[in-house]
Amino acid sequence: MVEVPANDNEKILRQAAAKYMFDGTSRAVVTDMTNSNRNNRIDHTTHEIGIFCKDG
Repeated sequence: MVEVPANDNEKILRQAAAKYMFDGTSRAVVTDMTNSNRNNRIDHTTHEIGIFCKDG
């Protein structure tokens, strides 16, 4: 498992999703988008580590 710290975009999107001025659907969409972006970053990092470890 790879630990990938939250980047600035993730922090901002999570803060936006927590705002109560948005309806529940909007918060859910922003949260889903944030989770998807995070999962992509984790997948890419895991892939790069695999390549580095195999080549190195």
